Amino acid sequence: MQKLDKVAIVAAAVVLLGGVVFTFVGADPGKASAEKIQDYDEKITATMEEQQGLPRETPNDIADSIRDQFDVAAGAELDGWNFYRRPAIYKPTIVIEDIPPALSEGVICSVETLREKPSKVYQRIRGISGSAKAASMTREVVEMRAEGGEWVEVGTISVDGAGDSFELSVVDELERGMSYQYRLVSTAKTAKLMFPNGQPSNSITSGESDLVAVPRDLEWECTQAQAGGLGSDGQVQPGRATITRFTWDWDKMKVARKQAFGVEGDGKNLFDTQYKLDLIRVDTNPFTIVLRAPGRGNLLKLKLGERAPTLETESWTSPDSACGGDGGEETSSGSGSGANQNAGSGSGEKAAAKPRKPPPADDDDDIFGDDD
Repeated sequence: MQKLDKVAIVAAAVVLLGGVVFTFVGADPGKASAEKIQDYDEKITATMEEQQGLPRETPNDIADSIRDQFDVAAGAELDGWNFYRRPAIYKPTIVIEDIPPALSEGVICSVETLREKPSKVYQRIRGISGSAKAASMTREVVEMRAEGGEWVEVGTISVDGAGDSFELSVVDELERGMSYQYRLVSTAKTAKLMFPNGQPSNSITSGESDLVAVPRDLEWECTQAQAGGLGSDGQVQPGRATITRFTWDWDKMKVARKQAFGVEGDGKNLFDTQYKLDLIRVDTNPFTIVLRAPGRGNLLKLKLGERAPTLETESWTSPDSACGGDGGEETSSGSGSGANQNAGSGSGEKAAAKPRKPPPADDDDDIFGDDD
């Protein structure tokens, strides 16, 4: 019995000793896994801290950078910890910067003078309205100026179509025989940042169009003149002049031309008017031919050889690329037979264009009297 007790005690001592030895000598799988998990946890924490220090970026940039860090190629072998890792949390700060307001000018693309039956003459203006950035358009105005005059407002453009093309017709403000040019004034306002002028509103003016004439329905010119004097027989000879009269035929929509021969003091009417050849002044260069009609101040003064203004309509087109131009020189043109309305009155050579006559002086009243 005592022998069995001794054997049991020895066996227990061997088992206990073996366990102690195995603990210090043998590998522990559980401990290795725990250490690996702790190591990965520390890497995740470091990644979170690194992400919190990233510079401010747009949401799209942030999303792309996060995807790049955790992008996994197809077929890659993943460690088991990837399916149990603690997710990193990133809270981006989005900064919205205020855009300073800006105002872009519009452009006048073309000006046309048009005739429309039965007797309407008007000008049509086409262009592109101004536009605003980080601001609201409040007013778009077309201004007109007669040659040598002041700018006046003749029409407004809807601000709903900022930056779009527009068309405007001007009728009542026009005076026959005068020339006009146009420009566009755009105005905008902002509720936040100020314009470069330091104000919450700003206006900008477009470039000006060329002058475009509004023709009359009647013009005169003198192509030949001979001053009076003593003839070979000793008798006083009156002055003589060849007068050409141009009228606009509204039925045929073209220029009609008539020519007549006038003599000083003979009392004969020229054409179907009451005008007569009154005087040929030789003290001016060139001669001044004076026609007179009954009534005080009804005088018509012509310069010898000076071409009459055209009765045809004219137009102007901007070279601005925004209007479809090539950026070259501005273009002006006439239409119909007006370019040749004086054909046959000279030597047959093409005459150079001459400036339009100024309107009659106040002391001359209407140069065409009661017949115009």
